[in-house]
Amino acid sequence: MSPSKALLMQITPFVFVTAIAVAGFLIGVIFGRLTWGRLEPSAQAAALEPSPDTSNLERELAAARAQLRPLGEEVDRLKRELVRARKGEAAALPAPDTAAPDIRQLKGVGDKFAQALGAIGLGSIAALAALDDGGVESTDVAIGVFNGRVKRDRLVEQAQLLQGGRVAEYEAKFGKLGGAR
Repeated sequence: MSPSKALLMQITPFVFVTAIAVAGFLIGVIFGRLTWGRLEPSAQAAALEPSPDTSNLERELAAARAQLRPLGEEVDRLKRELVRARKGEAAALPAPDTAAPDIRQLKGVGDKFAQALGAIGLGSIAALAALDDGGVESTDVAIGVFNGRVKRDRLVEQAQLLQGGRVAEYEAKFGKLGGAR
């Protein structure tokens, strides 16, 4: 019997199986590293590139922040006024604008529509804000060529927000408040 066979016969079967498993594991690790190691840099580069979805989300986030900025400025201004009022500096605050807003500030109301509303007694924001559902229906019928516009343009809702001084809420729902044309 050769010396190598004698040595093999002396090793227990457990040690033999363990040695084969370790050798197989090492071969697998080396082969895997050679194969998959080449793909890692390109996979990393692909992961670092911004996807089109990411850039769209970033644009949407920037637009949302731009919409919130005026509201945040309004909140800050109101907080400053509150602090002044608590300190007794309320007299230093500017007097609120008591002039009634022009009806042409409402979205969808131009000069001709404002004249038509004035002709039926609805030439002010307060008059529009006071309308109920029945008044809206009768106004839409009486307005002539502008039939249906009071309801469709949600003029009563717009007028109620402005009448209540809720300009920030108005601008959030209907867009920036326009000046008289």
